[in-house]
Amino acid sequence: MTEQPADASAPIVPSAVCGRPPRSRRRTILLGLAILACGFILGAGVTVVAVVRIVDMIHTPGEVPKRISERMQSKFDLTDQETEKIRAILARREKAIGAHLMSVYPGVERELNEAREEVADTLTPEQAREWREWFDHRQKKWKRKWLKYRQAAGKTKE
Repeated sequence: MTEQPADASAPIVPSAVCGRPPRSRRRTILLGLAILACGFILGAGVTVVAVVRIVDMIHTPGEVPKRISERMQSKFDLTDQETEKIRAILARREKAIGAHLMSVYPGVERELNEAREEVADTLTPEQAREWREWFDHRQKKWKRKWLKYRQAAGKTKE
């Protein structure tokens, strides 16, 4: 005779539903999270390197005309003579742009200093001292970038 289970109508429930997931699923999830984290870190690192290089290129006088003319040479199949002509044109225009930027520099610096003092006036004396130190540190970095434009425009006095 065959014996019937005590409750034949009870559904059969897989062990994964009843308790913790099987070990292989946990490993898969952890591996997926590790891959995701590595991809995030790698992507962020590549982005930072690319942005730093681009910003450095933009702030290095003469670098933009060189890169643009080289890219144009390969894209438009230019001769070396055409490439040099284009590089000279772009370098001349870069200096002119630098001169325009330097013509507005005194006004920008005046506005920044007025903003510095207006903000300091709303703070306590201790906060104002810290604010001025913080602001002056940032402004020093900013001035270095402007100095590169001054050099590109042929003006080296500070």
